[in-house]
Amino acid sequence: MSTFSGKAVLITGAGTGIGYALCQAFASAGATVALNEIDPALCQRAAQQINGTLGVELVHPYAARIMIDAHIPGRIILMSSVTGIQAHVNLSVYGITKAGIRMMAKTIALEVGKYGITANAISPGATLTERTLQDDPNFERNWASVTPNGRVGYVEDIVAAALYLASPEARHVTGQTLVVDGGWTLQSPLPPELPDLPAYSSQLR
Repeated sequence: MSTFSGKAVLITGAGTGIGYALCQAFASAGATVALNEIDPALCQRAAQQINGTLGVELVHPYAARIMIDAHIPGRIILMSSVTGIQAHVNLSVYGITKAGIRMMAKTIALEVGKYGITANAISPGATLTERTLQDDPNFERNWASVTPNGRVGYVEDIVAAALYLASPEARHVTGQTLVVDGGWTLQSPLPPELPDLPAYSSQLR
């Protein structure tokens, strides 16, 4: 995998879970990373942890307010979800937004392609994070039992997809949604012991 030395990366939802793992991965690969998080304290803590691990200061705990000139070649990677492919009880609004992100990737790709910019989305399946464990303490076992490849997803799986889409090797891939779910959406069974999600679940995601 190519390194990202000299590249700038902006990651939203960077304080925990997949977003935090993406910050770590891109920073480790040499990129200058800007963190965007609704909770400033969480964002600051994440930046300090990454800086401490890497012994650098190429990670900034704030988001860029103005996009760099659109004529500079680059990558836009949006985070969708398999809930935008298959419906889930109590996740209707969340699922609709994630389905919209898939179309957003297509539209953006069409609009900015002439500037050397690609736009793609990633749709993670059941992925083990702090939040999913809060929803279900048996999350890993439950979702591994209904995933064709026999295991739950890990943040490293999503990071690998993002690093590929951000790399020069993906320069001719645009407007696509890469589903990273271990094959779950082939049939989409639910775990027999899946706890009922509360009505406010979509607010936690």
